[in-house]
Amino acid sequence: MKIIVRMPNWIGDFVMATPVLEDLRKFYPEAKIDVLCTGSFAELLEKNPFINEVVTFSRKKRFFPEGLIPRLRKEKYDLGILLTNSFSSAWHFWIGGVKKRIGFYKPSRSILLSQNVPFPGNKEKQHLVITYKQLIGLNSDSEPRLFIAPKEKKIGKTIFGINPGAAYGSAKCWPPDRFRAVIESLISEVPNSEVIVFGDKLTKPLVDSICEGFDERVTNLAGKTTLKELIQEIGRLDAFLTNDSGPMHIGASLQVPMVAIFGSTNPYATGPYKSGKVIYKAVSCSPCYKRVCPIDFKCMKQIEPLEVVREMKRALLTRALNQKIEKISFKGAKEPRYSSEIPPSGKNVGVIIMAAGMGRRLGFAGPKGCVEIGGKSLYEILLQKVEGRCAIMTSPATYLETKKFLESKGFGHVDLFQERCLPRLSEPYEESPEGNGAIFSTFYGSPLWEKWNDVTEIRVIPIDNPMAEPLPLGDGDLAVMAFKKKSSDENLGVLLEKDGSLYVCEYSELPEEEKSVWKLAYSGIFSCSKEFFKKAAKADLPWHLVNRNSVKHFEKFVFDAFSLAKIYNIYLKERETAFAPIKTKEDLLYFSKHTR
Repeated sequence: MKIIVRMPNWIGDFVMATPVLEDLRKFYPEAKIDVLCTGSFAELLEKNPFINEVVTFSRKKRFFPEGLIPRLRKEKYDLGILLTNSFSSAWHFWIGGVKKRIGFYKPSRSILLSQNVPFPGNKEKQHLVITYKQLIGLNSDSEPRLFIAPKEKKIGKTIFGINPGAAYGSAKCWPPDRFRAVIESLISEVPNSEVIVFGDKLTKPLVDSICEGFDERVTNLAGKTTLKELIQEIGRLDAFLTNDSGPMHIGASLQVPMVAIFGSTNPYATGPYKSGKVIYKAVSCSPCYKRVCPIDFKCMKQIEPLEVVREMKRALLTRALNQKIEKISFKGAKEPRYSSEIPPSGKNVGVIIMAAGMGRRLGFAGPKGCVEIGGKSLYEILLQKVEGRCAIMTSPATYLETKKFLESKGFGHVDLFQERCLPRLSEPYEESPEGNGAIFSTFYGSPLWEKWNDVTEIRVIPIDNPMAEPLPLGDGDLAVMAFKKKSSDENLGVLLEKDGSLYVCEYSELPEEEKSVWKLAYSGIFSCSKEFFKKAAKADLPWHLVNRNSVKHFEKFVFDAFSLAKIYNIYLKERETAFAPIKTKEDLLYFSKHTR
């Protein structure tokens, strides 16, 4: 059996029609399935496993495109599926000798079709993907998909995409000054972020005006990409902001976290399919489907930049919300080996202090590192133990105050880099650091990675432990400082080994029946080779749902990278000399009294 499918003429509609190809292949596994489309859209079908050939034509000669009719007659197709509603496309199949021709009913072309399918009565309330499937009478779970591999992601960078144009007309486009305001907010509020702005040759003047004056963190790709290159660029985005447009559907088909802005068109019928966040103000005149707004454009003007920025940040959590965290299996696990002899200090060492949090739980309004114990801040206590290179991981919330504080204390030489703050899963809107597990990719993506090109060993200590000291690496690619638990009730992460790899189980995820089994507690202090650090930066560490004081948010844990170590060592110290975390006001009061 030979089947020919005429694909739609708009990029977005074309992408939304791709599930039909998958459904046809499942229903006709042995058939030859060819696709007919304009030449410029052929790249959308590259590597599509459900089709045999792509037949292209030019739309310049509407009724007799060069070579098309003879090609159709030569192939002698048994079945033709028309996903277009035009007279000309039905004419091509009829005069091209396609035996059975199926399409939606329109009076002007009904005589050319073998089977006229009436449009669904609820087509304004159902997605166009479903409408296309109803044309062939199949009900399936298939979704729009493209098969071009995206460009490689930049480790440690947050890449936002912006698509401010739309082919249909200006009524579908959010005002350009608001896109510009969003870009300004994203690059100033999200550390190590970049913005790519997309457009074609027609929208290039619009994109140029939006990008004017920004530095190298904003890249203008308007008119500079082929369709394939556009797909590759969109596929590597961390979050995508777009009007209702073809690129929006490309992003949805690639499962790119997305915010889509709708005004004059219908988000129920043509929104991103089963994905993304749609911002739509259902004013009385919307959807009007006009190309240009004839009145006050209130459907778009009611959408404010602040709302969009927050939704773009929430989009960064899409993969965290969709992931499944596999908990550690304790079957076959054992206590890891350890030594009480700390190795000698090495050369070419860099120390990183993790200090992204605020001191709110301590009753302090500033960065936790500025909290004083016995007349000295935590920053001062720890920095006095560091020789050589040192960097502090802050967050956007703590960066400026930390910088000023360190300069006032004579530590202006210390490098700073920032991890992201991401939205909490509760209202009112608030953000929290993404967790100490971000240290690897964040530092690797910062300019400090190259600045530390002579460093071979990286030591990491947390800001909230005034007893912490940088741990020498010794032999191997990872060293962890541990101590023995006093009792099973302590809220401490435990170390275990499984299949030769080192794991830490967070206390909040430790099953009750396992609490008395494991004796080694994790101190939060570790060191690693620069190669291990790089490997951890490129790893896709999982997100953990954390619930503190009824506030839920996602965090990455630094110790989820430990299993990547080929050779690890655990060094044991007495708890009293290595572990004194400042987590609560009571801790702060206790240690303030005992350090005077």
